[in-house]
Amino acid sequence: DLSTRLGSPFEGSIEYQRFEYPEEVAFHAGDPSLLSTGVAHPESGVIQSTLPSHAHEIVHILSYKLGRPSAFFVEGLAVELGDKGKVGGQAVDELARRYVRTSPPERLIAAFRDQEAWAAYSIAGSFCRFLVRRHGLPAMTAFFRASRPGVREEDAFRMAFGLSLGAALDEWRAVLR
Repeated sequence: DLSTRLGSPFEGSIEYQRFEYPEEVAFHAGDPSLLSTGVAHPESGVIQSTLPSHAHEIVHILSYKLGRPSAFFVEGLAVELGDKGKVGGQAVDELARRYVRTSPPERLIAAFRDQEAWAAYSIAGSFCRFLVRRHGLPAMTAFFRASRPGVREEDAFRMAFGLSLGAALDEWRAVLR
């Protein structure tokens, strides 16, 4: 199961609220601009979704207990593990190839929520998929654990992966081509 794969045993329960329409998810999440199939509230352990099961949102609940890197990595890990490396049923690497020129990952890391969703989720998912395949899931969970208040994300990244974020992005771009 996901909690075992992340090396973070889950205690407690997740409250799953199922809705028929994305607009209901947005209303109950308190964000009328949100038109999504689901949203996780890791602090309270609540998932609101239109789907019968939502692994992407479950990853958010579980990874929150590890640490709190930027949204780029939080969403990227959820796409990799929860959505099995796909966005809208399409492979993230294929999508990322299309979007990486117009949506540089450096911009996405800095302001993930301000970017176009398809590009942001595709690039984040592709990069996190690359990291997990190249360095293993334990390195990714180490990065999440190192991502604590007072620790710069670049420093947490270097501690977990043994190279700078910039160097890892360059390696990913080379593989993506």
